[in-house]
Amino acid sequence: MKSPKLTIIIPMWNSEKFILPCLQSITGYDDLEVIVVDDGSKDDSVSFVKEYFSKQKGNYHVYKRPHKGISLTRRFGIEKSKAPYILFLDSDDQLNVKNCLSLLENMKKNKVDVGMGRVSTGSNKITIPSVNLKWGNRVIDLKSEKHLLSSFLTLLTAKIWKKELLSLYDSKGSANEDVECVPLMLAKANCIYASDQVIYKRVNRRGSTSLTDICNAASSKSLENTVYPLLSLRKRFEKNDLYDFYRQEVDAICMKQFFERIFNIHYSKGLHHKNELSLIVGQLLVKVIPDFKENIHYLDHFKRMEINDRFCYRVACKVLQKIPKTDSSIEELITLYEKTIS
Repeated sequence: MKSPKLTIIIPMWNSEKFILPCLQSITGYDDLEVIVVDDGSKDDSVSFVKEYFSKQKGNYHVYKRPHKGISLTRRFGIEKSKAPYILFLDSDDQLNVKNCLSLLENMKKNKVDVGMGRVSTGSNKITIPSVNLKWGNRVIDLKSEKHLLSSFLTLLTAKIWKKELLSLYDSKGSANEDVECVPLMLAKANCIYASDQVIYKRVNRRGSTSLTDICNAASSKSLENTVYPLLSLRKRFEKNDLYDFYRQEVDAICMKQFFERIFNIHYSKGLHHKNELSLIVGQLLVKVIPDFKENIHYLDHFKRMEINDRFCYRVACKVLQKIPKTDSSIEELITLYEKTIS
């Protein structure tokens, strides 16, 4: 069997009932190596996938491991991969393989480390805000266009990565690990090829982690999952001596991620009082962006971000514009937040 051009890694957990369209989208291509890594499923996912692959011609591998979380599951797939380029696919999503291979050829032609494509939803309508802008099928050098870093989608999926670059995907977190690692990986790449073709189809399935990734203000673990990846992202840039150069971009990424999660905050029975919520949000915001009240430049980044048509970011911009340089700013933030959910 000839060496594969591209490895597709699919982490899987209790996916038996919905993984078939995912598998159908990537079978039948000689240039691919497909690695499915089961993360301790309790259903018959492994048997289902093995049976499906047994009826197909191609380079397919299925591994079963104890439950370790998506980061370690993906990293196991990286270790097993034999192709020089890797693309990650969630088990409830699908690929346009022809467009992926076209993107890969453009990456090789231009000698870049990362290739990005656009993302569609189940209706094939481009609705995910983070990929709405067309880049013009071109090479992007962040050293000369660093402002673009805060506009890129911070997902590991929907991108083709040169394998060596994935050594930076070393998160030990159990949530938001992409946010923690992907911006640095993009900043460390020599260049990025951005394609206007749709390569990834995201399925908004009920129960998907992408739809349930909200902040529970009464859960210390949820709060940790909100703040830790953002603090870790900044530390990663500092450790690589890139934070001074990308400071505004990194801070803008932290800000948009914070507002995305905090404006989708989950009210639980353990949280009853406005003052309690005010204190929690205030503590989180100060940790994520210590000088947010003094830096109006973050608003410029919000305007550039492709996700600025999300309601929560429009609200965030209004909040930042109204916040005075006083301690009452947090109260104003909470007041405006409560109005948006009433």
